Amino acid sequence: MVVAIDPAVSTREGSDATGIIVAGKDERGHGYVLEDLSGRYQPADWARIAVEAYHRHSADRIVAEVNQGGDLVESTIRMVDANVPFTAVHASRGKYVRAEPIAALFEQNRVHLVGNFPLLEDQLTQFAPDLDRGKAGSPDRADSMIWAMHDLIVGREPYAGLIDFYESEARAVALRSDNGARHEPCGSKISTQNGRQIETDELLPWSEIALSQATVVLFCAPHSNFQTGSGTRYAADAHGEIEVSNPDDAKDLLRMGCQEQR
Repeated sequence: MVVAIDPAVSTREGSDATGIIVAGKDERGHGYVLEDLSGRYQPADWARIAVEAYHRHSADRIVAEVNQGGDLVESTIRMVDANVPFTAVHASRGKYVRAEPIAALFEQNRVHLVGNFPLLEDQLTQFAPDLDRGKAGSPDRADSMIWAMHDLIVGREPYAGLIDFYESEARAVALRSDNGARHEPCGSKISTQNGRQIETDELLPWSEIALSQATVVLFCAPHSNFQTGSGTRYAADAHGEIEVSNPDDAKDLLRMGCQEQR
């Protein structure tokens, strides 16, 4: 359970609202939006509302975007409750790239709105690359919901940490190969596959993917549609299979809920 905040930089009339969403996750990995407390608040007010929601729902932490306010966001929250668990998140990619995994979760019926959230639903249905923010304003409620689901599901998806590790190991092996050097780590062995030598305790499939660009098959819900960070669109067949040869795309698809094997 988290309380996610997308702080506004101004409280003037006509300015964006501060998005405040309470969301949780069950044992199946499904996400649930429980409360939308968004509104136009002074900093002390949105901090108080978020902390009250944190205690009311017995949440695990407060998550807040800090691109605009930096350390002041956390400081404002700690003025209300110095002991509340806090996670700062930074928007390093565009809104729509960040929203893609969450859109995929909605398509798989893995995110649910518990109650009526008309303003949030309006923002979600208008959340598209051609959105005119000058007319529609910032999708503050949608932004905070996306941060909540990223923290609950996408950022904690199984295999995500392992994939990053395998990818890092593969790059290190490729670099050693390019330099003509072989530094066998303690306890490792040299394995050969498809004519390639890879130094590892056990040959890891993602190392081979990153090195050879081999096509792999991932599994998800039949006829699911996804768009990865590279902009490539993938559609699962009737058996839920997706063939992918780009390791970065495969990494994105796994984070969106696809599986490496059944």
